[in-house]
Amino acid sequence: MNIMPDVEVKFEFNNVRHFPAHSGYRTSHLVKEGCMATGVHYYYDVDLARPGEYVYGTISFLTPEQYPHCMYAGKKIPIFEGAKVVGYATVLKILNPLLATEVKSLNKNIISFEDALFYKILLRAGDKKLYSRWLDQLLEENESPSDDVFELAYYRDNINRSISLLHNLCLGQVIDHQIVLDKMWITLNYYYVNKEYSVERLIEFMKRIGEVLKEEGFESEDTVYSMCYMDILYEEAEDGIITKESFSRAFEDFMLYREGLADFYKREKKFVQNIRTLKYVKNIRVLLSIYVISSFLPDVLFLLSNIFDNRFLFEIADLFMRLMIINPVTVIMLIMSVLGISSYIQERKNQEYKNYIGKKWLWCIFCYAIQIFIFFTALVFMVAITGGV
Repeated sequence: MNIMPDVEVKFEFNNVRHFPAHSGYRTSHLVKEGCMATGVHYYYDVDLARPGEYVYGTISFLTPEQYPHCMYAGKKIPIFEGAKVVGYATVLKILNPLLATEVKSLNKNIISFEDALFYKILLRAGDKKLYSRWLDQLLEENESPSDDVFELAYYRDNINRSISLLHNLCLGQVIDHQIVLDKMWITLNYYYVNKEYSVERLIEFMKRIGEVLKEEGFESEDTVYSMCYMDILYEEAEDGIITKESFSRAFEDFMLYREGLADFYKREKKFVQNIRTLKYVKNIRVLLSIYVISSFLPDVLFLLSNIFDNRFLFEIADLFMRLMIINPVTVIMLIMSVLGISSYIQERKNQEYKNYIGKKWLWCIFCYAIQIFIFFTALVFMVAITGGV
């Protein structure tokens, strides 16, 4: 029985599992299609891996010799308890050489279908540099290139023809999309770590790749979603909708650890829910909406009573008018405003909270000016409709 660590990974447990996993946790993993393998988890620096969080550590598979050459950096391994997926382990480093994916011999001039699709997507997204490097490697390591390699090399400067040739190579073939997606993320990770692109240019490049991936049938993947919509998150940070620190954290988590935007939005939602000032601001906005409706409702009813000459509508309008003068929403809004300002005074000491709140706390003050404006506007309309009666 194997007891040595086989792979170094990032563990992520979803909310299917309601209790934290302890270091030494033993469970099943889908190491490749149709192959479940039992492995033992060991976590770095912590004893527990809680649902909704991620930790780093290793997996020791019990019988790795039964499923050799099935691991590569970036591979996402589903973690099972019975028939349920309770999380994922993303491979960061392979410690057991037996599990490393075998590279197909270039001497046989074999271009894998995954490689053909991968470089086709890169070319469609506008990255010719990596494609040329790959072609050079094929030519250097093979004394007599195959017809496919020779044709690709011959038309390397004709992008449309190259894309067409690569398309024909993988047309109608069974392709492991996960391998293509993993290679794409590793490429982006390389560009990010080596600073080959600025953040703005890398985000633009990611968006082009994401759009091409969607056209190729990858749209259900969180990685593709993150590529397509990272530019929107960047614009939100530039416009002050979210903090630049939040964007930087989301961008870095994706580029280094493949943490998708779905996970970011979950964390962001949980973070925002802990800011009391924003809760009170949200309540004030709802109360203002109710106040607008309750202020103009008598005007509408008075207008309808005049149009249809209906005494009953007039009496209801008169009742709502009296309620408007002693509107209970005003009292509730006053309480919310005081609580909101009090919370902001406490929470602004936390710089991250302060950055996220921004100027939204001013709703706690300006709501009174808005309320007064609504009150007198509704009153003017009422006088105009009833003639001051």
